[in-house]
Amino acid sequence: RYPEPEIIKAVMDNLGSVRQALISSELETAFAHFIREVFTPALDKFDLEKQKNELDTISELRPELIYWLAKYGQSSEIITYAESAARSFMTKPTSVDASIAKRALQITALAGDKALFDAYKSHFENAKTPVQRDNYLSAIGYFSSIELQNEALNYALSGPLNVSELFIISRGIRVAGDNGRNLVFHWMMDNYDIIISKIPNEYAGYMPVFAKGCSEERLEKSRQFFAKPGHQAEGTMRNLAKVEDEVNNCVKLRKREGEAVKTYLNQLVNITTK
Repeated sequence: RYPEPEIIKAVMDNLGSVRQALISSELETAFAHFIREVFTPALDKFDLEKQKNELDTISELRPELIYWLAKYGQSSEIITYAESAARSFMTKPTSVDASIAKRALQITALAGDKALFDAYKSHFENAKTPVQRDNYLSAIGYFSSIELQNEALNYALSGPLNVSELFIISRGIRVAGDNGRNLVFHWMMDNYDIIISKIPNEYAGYMPVFAKGCSEERLEKSRQFFAKPGHQAEGTMRNLAKVEDEVNNCVKLRKREGEAVKTYLNQLVNITTK
């Protein structure tokens, strides 16, 4: 009997919390194999499509399984499914289960081009409902092209976004990995005054969160940046201290367990592909 949805979600959450520390670019292929081994049986059990009278926990888990298998598991089958769902949603939103649409758009963006990027922007600007608007805006931050990521970040400041939507795009780009986190971090520094002018004063002290991750170099740059009086607000240094603790813990975990994880994943690939 396969584990309950709550257990699978807990496994997913734990993997998410350690992935940035332990999965380097050279391990992405082996990690993808691991993800397929772990989560494919669950999706096979719960099915790609919502079933009649299924538990809410299953309905909530399905889009996350699809996302993990597509993005981190590199499953061509799931990517194809997500791209089909995204096309259907863009043509007729009601034809796709609401719980799947957002992740499908994000997955499709990963390999998307400028034409798709522009289409997402158009759908966002002309969305008929808040949910549709959020779906497209979040997906704009998932394009892998650096050029499109830069364009997306510019759009976050110049486009018709509400204050509450300002960081949705940057959140998606940070998911891309350390390169994405670096890009967003420098975007924040380059546009600090503009960003601060757009958000309520009580949120200005949270800017150090852009230094989160597992990079000592980025952390040091954030120390230098926020040491300047013009870059400090109520809570800035307190939040920077929290980020420092998180980054240092991440670096320690990587140094302590990195080689063991590398060995395990490579051995798993060798065993399961024989």
